[in-house]
Amino acid sequence: MEPSIYTGEYIFIDRISPDDVGIDDMIAFYSDDPEIKDELVIHRVVAINDDGTFKVKGDANPIADKYPVRRERLAGRYIGRARLFNWLSSFADARKLLLILVVIPIFFVSIFELRTVTKLMKEVEKERKKDKDERAAEQQKELEEKIEELKKTAVEEYIREHEEDKKEDEDSQETKEYGKDKEEK
Repeated sequence: MEPSIYTGEYIFIDRISPDDVGIDDMIAFYSDDPEIKDELVIHRVVAINDDGTFKVKGDANPIADKYPVRRERLAGRYIGRARLFNWLSSFADARKLLLILVVIPIFFVSIFELRTVTKLMKEVEKERKKDKDERAAEQQKELEEKIEELKKTAVEEYIREHEEDKKEDEDSQETKEYGKDKEEK
């Protein structure tokens, strides 16, 4: 019945009396064809025979079926596709099941793990920055201590030099005074 109905599709059929079947109706019936004996088939009615049997033909078939449909073999008249069941059955394919049950969960787990790794990387970077800041603060403190030490050393040296200069001045003053005293005597 392709392209009207595809093989393997789920459909709805209405159980009707054989007397209610008309030409151009799509009917579901159990086949008498030896190749597909007792399988459910859906074909379009092209004629109603005098004995009450139906001459049927598939939409994709060039000729009518060889075996007419007997009234007691009628299952019902096609009324539409069961789209929900067709959609659900489409997931019975192994590749689709693999996609649904393996690939998609792995994708979501990967995204979750990526977020976790990103958080961890941010925390590690924050720790590195903190350590770097602490080291810089320690170096700054050491530098300030050295500067203070150098200042103290410079001040002490200045004081010592100043005292030495003072002492030299005093010595030279004393020498001058001693020399004057000697001259006077």
